[in-house]
Amino acid sequence: MKYIKKQPEPQAFTSWKQAQARTWNDLKNPIKRIVKRSLIDEQGHICCYCEQRLVENESHIEHFKPRNDALVDDLDFSNFLCSCIRQLARGAPCHCGHAKDQCDSNLLVSPFDPLCEERFLFTADGQILAASASDTTARKTINELNLDAPKLRALREAVILRFDDSSLSIKELQIMVKDHLSLSNSGEYGEFWTTIQELFGGLI
Repeated sequence: MKYIKKQPEPQAFTSWKQAQARTWNDLKNPIKRIVKRSLIDEQGHICCYCEQRLVENESHIEHFKPRNDALVDDLDFSNFLCSCIRQLARGAPCHCGHAKDQCDSNLLVSPFDPLCEERFLFTADGQILAASASDTTARKTINELNLDAPKLRALREAVILRFDDSSLSIKELQIMVKDHLSLSNSGEYGEFWTTIQELFGGLI
């Protein structure tokens, strides 16, 4: 889970809300598309939870604090994230935003927490673990969001293997790691950013 530093909401979204009283159910395209694109850019084009690459038409806007909570403004941009998976296919593994659903956000590690990246560890085969055995919140986050689903573990392992290559020189590996962890010219972070940062970030 990579720390997400929230940016101001899109001006078009602000103007849309100010035009008249609105609720989440009123949010439609093109304004909804503008909001989602802003979130994707804000996150460096990786999922707010698992960090796989986001595809605009295969992702959804996520409320970190559940929008059915009476105390939550369902149009509060500071509570918005973009999660992978738009609609869960039958039989597909459920993880990230769809798995979280209405889970109490107070019981989970938040990507809005600047220290969230330090709460998890990764193994060479892509497994995700709580950095501390006593960190029940990190363990619950992994379980509730199904972040160690076989699909995600396999995707992380595939990325790790690109770096765990004995044919690479130290210099070549350092360049690869730096490029992966830096925003590209198109505003993208490398997939599974925290995994690579935790396993290889010490090289740069």
